[in-house]
Amino acid sequence: MTLLSRLLLTIALGLPALSAGAQPFLPVTSAIDVLSYDVELAVPELRRVPLDASVDVELRPLQTINSIRLNVEPGRTAIDSVRNAAGAPLQFAIEPGQPNSHGLSGSVLVIALRSPLAAGATTTVTIDYRVEVQSSSDQRGFFFTSSYHGSPILTTRSWPYYARYWLPSNDHPSDAAEFRFSVTTAPGVVVAANGEFLGSSVTAEGIEHVWEQSEPIPTYAAQVTVGDLVAEASAFCYDVQTGGKRTCAGSAIEMPTLFLYPANLTNRARYQTQINKATDALAYFSAAFGPYAFAKAGFAA
Repeated sequence: MTLLSRLLLTIALGLPALSAGAQPFLPVTSAIDVLSYDVELAVPELRRVPLDASVDVELRPLQTINSIRLNVEPGRTAIDSVRNAAGAPLQFAIEPGQPNSHGLSGSVLVIALRSPLAAGATTTVTIDYRVEVQSSSDQRGFFFTSSYHGSPILTTRSWPYYARYWLPSNDHPSDAAEFRFSVTTAPGVVVAANGEFLGSSVTAEGIEHVWEQSEPIPTYAAQVTVGDLVAEASAFCYDVQTGGKRTCAGSAIEMPTLFLYPANLTNRARYQTQINKATDALAYFSAAFGPYAFAKAGFAA
């Protein structure tokens, strides 16, 4: 799912590995292929506080490597520890980069491996960190709105290169990956993220909500929204040959939709009109490029 109805294109650019201080728009490395991000977030209350987070990054080297390089914004994410698949601690450092006018520092998280890792092998590193949440006036990474039509909302903006503001990652569209999100909140809070909703369960810390994105997506499409919201599930059907919407019968493809909005949202009809236009586009491009690959189309107001 891509909230705000972005249709995603992943472009393999094939650019070379960077040296320290390179432009932050370019891939941080071409030596690895990230396979998946398993993200855990703790949101104990809906207000602007730092979030405890952890991510398991599964990757495959494309050449023999001695270290792993990932994008990070040190002013927004504080790295506490890094461990290998066996749970052993790994040394790490933040390498300064070349800042640009769009707010990117170009900083890189460099993780030293205990031994060289050959091309084609796979490994997983676990990064424990904290995320600084911004106010709604700075919509990069995680930001918080105390009252949007009366509802508190905590959400991410990863587009176009702000995933590194909340997620240590290979933050470039040339390296799409699977995602899993586990978000623990207080009871009564609505959570949405990319992919299929796997369910909620009670834990000692609160209510754990799990979403899984099994189709690889670029980091700029990663989205988490938490808040005092209404979650309205629906669906529409379309003909992949003509790109037109149709009744849900015969060979029509059915696509679930999810609309998140505050209970007191005004002029809701305007948002529904925008959603209808977005699903019209989804049906049209499915005929042009192939069926929409994701589990649902999601929208957040």
